[in-house]
Amino acid sequence: MGKWTAETFLMFCEGRGDVFPGGDVALQEAMRWADRAEARPNEKQAYARAEIWRPHRAVAAHLLWGWYGGVRRGEITLDEGL
Repeated sequence: MGKWTAETFLMFCEGRGDVFPGGDVALQEAMRWADRAEARPNEKQAYARAEIWRPHRAVAAHLLWGWYGGVRRGEITLDEGL
């Protein structure tokens, strides 16, 4: 089992609130959009960026995933999610 699998298991199956799967590409892309950056953060940078959301990093992950999905499906624009 890899790190991403373990982290998402803890979030979805164990209900842990302070877990952030920093290796998730969708989360990295949403962080890039939020920061208006040219490049996605790598896994280490994503973990560092998520520190400000402690102890609710899982909530931040869910919000970022929701925003990412809405933009990708064309339901909202980048700016509507911020």
